[in-house]
Amino acid sequence: MCPRNSYVTAYTEEALTNFYPLNAFRNAILNYIQIREAWGAPSGGKFGWRGALSSGRLFFNRQKTSNNIRVMREVLEIIDSQFPYSQKIARIKQLRPVLSSGGMGRELLDVFLETAVDEKTAYISTTMREDLESSVVVGEGKKYEKAKTLGRGVYGEVNRYQDRATGENIVVKKIHNEGATREQIIKENELFSEVYEHLGKPYFRLTGGTGVVLSGQFSRASQLIMPEFPGLNMIKFARQKRDYDEVMLFTSTFNFLWAMHKNLKIAHRDCHYENVMVLDDLYNVFIIDFGWGVKLIEDGRDMAQKISYFKESMVRDLGFIITSIIVLRYVSRRRYNELKLSEVIEQYNLDRWIGYACATRTELMDLVTPHIMKEKGRISCTIRP
Repeated sequence: MCPRNSYVTAYTEEALTNFYPLNAFRNAILNYIQIREAWGAPSGGKFGWRGALSSGRLFFNRQKTSNNIRVMREVLEIIDSQFPYSQKIARIKQLRPVLSSGGMGRELLDVFLETAVDEKTAYISTTMREDLESSVVVGEGKKYEKAKTLGRGVYGEVNRYQDRATGENIVVKKIHNEGATREQIIKENELFSEVYEHLGKPYFRLTGGTGVVLSGQFSRASQLIMPEFPGLNMIKFARQKRDYDEVMLFTSTFNFLWAMHKNLKIAHRDCHYENVMVLDDLYNVFIIDFGWGVKLIEDGRDMAQKISYFKESMVRDLGFIITSIIVLRYVSRRRYNELKLSEVIEQYNLDRWIGYACATRTELMDLVTPHIMKEKGRISCTIRP
């Protein structure tokens, strides 16, 4: 379903041409207001005429039109305010029901809310513009077009988008409505942003921002927009660099995991070797894709249940990373047929999770072993205490 509203067309056209979507939205609103003000003053009866005799004159409701103009002026004030972007969007959403149902103003607002990624970026899909071959991301003078599909799953796909002028890449994760709720998608973005802010920035800077475009009446999927990461995931890294230093790589990975668990109280729950990025030759790492992630929020409600689930999540994360040791040994043609857990615990100081995820080392080994056995799949490796 493509909206056929002249103000929507003006908004998307300017955004696609000038690459500054918020300015385009502002200009579309100003145009909306100016045209309605030209219809005539709000006095003089409930209804008025608009349009020239030669083109056919149409009735309009003066009271509703006056109200729509007032609401759109409030939207402009919100856009130009100093409020954080999330508060701006929340305030604009509150004004939406006040606009005339089925009117052009409400449709313009809906399209903006469904395309806005952040203060500077918008995602414009083929459902918005029939003339687009594929969806595009615009913002800060750049236009990112779909360049390559990086992966597909049951509930969506991940695509690389590139600004042809600069060669800069971003990643758009498309999630069908049945794949995750709006709350899950927002949570994934929030967890990633927090982990990057505290654990990623010291080692690398991402160009472009992150944001969520939620599905609405014009779309059956939501988009999670993120910069593309430097480096390679663990499995590609091990295949390309078979002489990698295993101790340095996994020391860095377990340290990252500990900081995420202990300091941020975030567990990933899916940190297998394809979700761990090796950023450089110094073995700095970053974990991506927080779709299954969880944060321990100590708000006093159901704390015993929350803590229990978080402990299980930490052990699950440890199981994934220990499994990665086996898998990387396998792909780099090292000895992989046996793994002694006690040696791994000693080598990487996993005892620091004792008292936090479990009570004793024996309990830690008992808890983590089933996760390792499950994740290593068909790789024949004996797990010993």
